[in-house]
Amino acid sequence: MGLNRTTILSIPLFAVLIYFELAYLMGYGTGECPIFGTVVYNAHCVAFSLTAFFLGSLVLIFFLAGRLRASFLIASAYFGLTLLAGWSWAVSAKLLALLGVLLSLLGLYISPRKGEGKENSKSLLKTVSIVFYTLVFLIFLLSSLSYVLFFSWACGELYSGTLAILCSITSYVFIGLGILSPVLWRKGKSIPALLALLPAVLFLDFAVKLLQFSGLLWALVAVLFAMELWGRWWERHAENLKGS
Repeated sequence: MGLNRTTILSIPLFAVLIYFELAYLMGYGTGECPIFGTVVYNAHCVAFSLTAFFLGSLVLIFFLAGRLRASFLIASAYFGLTLLAGWSWAVSAKLLALLGVLLSLLGLYISPRKGEGKENSKSLLKTVSIVFYTLVFLIFLLSSLSYVLFFSWACGELYSGTLAILCSITSYVFIGLGILSPVLWRKGKSIPALLALLPAVLFLDFAVKLLQFSGLLWALVAVLFAMELWGRWWERHAENLKGS
């Protein structure tokens, strides 16, 4: 019963969360943040935006892993920080942040406590991988759509003759391969899934300079590779220990 109530409560909570996560992502992208009654630029804005963004990501990670109370506790801190930071924001944004605080506290109150019911706990490491991979794929998809819908002429502007034609053909081949990445991930082939994305993101970043949030994407890809390689090594190590 508790899980059903918290699941229903999570719908408006995560709608508000996504609203602010996009705002923090934009702050990271532009380097201009109106926070705490003033405007912060460049490195300070990027640091604050990324900190807040990943704090919001933790809410989703803990929720998907079945750690409901931890998720709502982090959410209350996230929306509390957002409410304080939004000193000079529009009234509607401040009201949404306040709504997020109230929903988080309500979720914390109604979610099962220790001994009152079993939470459907899952591996935090696997949940982090899923959330980070989803972010990587969404950034790739956003960049690909931007290229296909609005900047497909970039190859012709940047290159000439046969090189321009080759650039254009290559772009669609790489993007097509990248779109198959979630299929591989769903089949448990995480490393091939990441490798399927790499040619497309490399092309979008270096060939046509249209990769969105490139710094964030490359950091996430590096973390994902490290996590997946560590996970595979640990599984083999554990199997060898059991065998011995």
